[in-house]
Amino acid sequence: MEFNEIVVKESPGLCRCCLSEGCYKDLGTEYTWMNETEVYADMLLECFDISITQHNEGPNGPNRLICEVCITRLRDACNFKKQVMDSEKKFIDMMGRGEFRPKMLIYQTQMKCEDPVVEQIENANVEYLEDEIEFGDDDLLKDSDSVEASVSDITVSALPIKGKRGRPRKATPVKPEKRAKVAKMEDKPKTSKAVAKENQDTEEKLIEKQRKDDLTRLITVILENSTILPFRWSANKYMCYFCCCSFIDSSKLKQHTIEEHKDAKLRNLLRTLVSRSRVKLDTSEIICKRCNRQFLSFDEFLDHLSLLHELKFKKELTDCLFTFNLSDDGMSCHDCGQEFRFFGPLLKHAHKYHNRYKTYLCEICGQGFVAKANVDSHIRNVHSFSSGQCTKCDKVFRNNYALQIHFEKTHKTEMLKCPKCPEILASKYLKKRHLALEHDDKKLQFNCDECNRVFTMKSRLVQHKLRTHLKQKTVACEICGFKVFNNDLLRRHMVRHNDTRPFECEYCKKTFQRKKTLEVHKRIHTNDRRYMCKECGRAFVQVTSWKLHMRVHHGGTEGASWH
Repeated sequence: MEFNEIVVKESPGLCRCCLSEGCYKDLGTEYTWMNETEVYADMLLECFDISITQHNEGPNGPNRLICEVCITRLRDACNFKKQVMDSEKKFIDMMGRGEFRPKMLIYQTQMKCEDPVVEQIENANVEYLEDEIEFGDDDLLKDSDSVEASVSDITVSALPIKGKRGRPRKATPVKPEKRAKVAKMEDKPKTSKAVAKENQDTEEKLIEKQRKDDLTRLITVILENSTILPFRWSANKYMCYFCCCSFIDSSKLKQHTIEEHKDAKLRNLLRTLVSRSRVKLDTSEIICKRCNRQFLSFDEFLDHLSLLHELKFKKELTDCLFTFNLSDDGMSCHDCGQEFRFFGPLLKHAHKYHNRYKTYLCEICGQGFVAKANVDSHIRNVHSFSSGQCTKCDKVFRNNYALQIHFEKTHKTEMLKCPKCPEILASKYLKKRHLALEHDDKKLQFNCDECNRVFTMKSRLVQHKLRTHLKQKTVACEICGFKVFNNDLLRRHMVRHNDTRPFECEYCKKTFQRKKTLEVHKRIHTNDRRYMCKECGRAFVQVTSWKLHMRVHHGGTEGASWH
């Protein structure tokens, strides 16, 4: 597109590098990518010596914006520049150490042959001079006697052949000092621990680079020839694999990926995005784009591409891929079939039990992790006993993680203080709930589309819709067939099939099956009448007794409440 044909609109924004429209990132703001801080304006200035001007008027106002595609190309350019500079520095260091110096063979004793003089002259590597160079009479060999006289006591060493036409130059003897130096260099062992380690590191880098290229090829073939979509998962939200936009629902993630990145140059993007961690793929719908055939199995689809369409890739690298059938109504594990309502618990389950590629194990408890950094964090938080004592109240905890939770709840009031009012909450969840309900923070709210209820957690919203609107009970008791909404309610129900009564009242020695029933029973002994009728002032121990009283004496509980 010619620049004269570009029409600039006032919203939502304009990329200053390619003039494409969209909601983009600011050039002067710090962003985090792969645990590194990036400022795109500084990267442009450092890599290309280009400074983007700033104008208060225009589509962006005072902001200077850049799109994700240009960010990827800029990141590649900076990495390539760094690679070239590192290679040049390493080459100069290798030249300084003499690693490219030609090796010379020194014969300590003269080799036996029928004609020593002829043998030396014939085996010597001759360096030729240009035809234009003129020589004096003294430089020419007179006769064979003079040749024999001049070379009889000289040990000839091999010189590199330059392959040029012309007259040969006389072989010059090697100086004793240089001969000793070369011999010393030859006597030094060629392999040492440092050289072996350097060679091993180089070999590992080459293997890793080849693995990354093969994995990029595999994912490119899959995405270009099917409806399979890659994605990420961070902070309990789905993320677009290409631009890192976050979504709560998997359906919105799929719609965004199909609409925004359908024309993406996959091979160039994947080369920079593929890392050591396993790539997550959504295989809820597998349709071959070449023949429009639909598949239910991911392995069956790969065999189809290899046999029918003759595409070349390494199928064994599928161990580096995680496949999921994303759905907002629940999903199951591909390996064992265990069902999950949300993706977070499913991902933890897959990492713990079905991670076949480079599983890093904790040496203390044997738990598996996808990366070494996760193992280090696990050991530091769970198995470390170095600093288990609180410096504020001298309480002792079994590990640093428990100490950190105690410190945040008890002493770190700044983290639990509401930023919009003076109130201090008891936990992070209560702070989040307070911001969502009291200050109407839309980012922390999950609204029910059937009624006006608002929740601060998506799991609570899903449970509310299943219970209140869908009346769906999916968990059944194996003994009596009684159905409940979730496993927690099933555990409470299973008490009915158990004759044990482990909870005993300390006043009357009466036993109960549930702890909650015991606590309600104790109110009789302590005269705890917390439910009081506002109409007549009568108090009750249990809320059920209060409701019965309201229905009998005051015409129902609608609009009524207790003190």
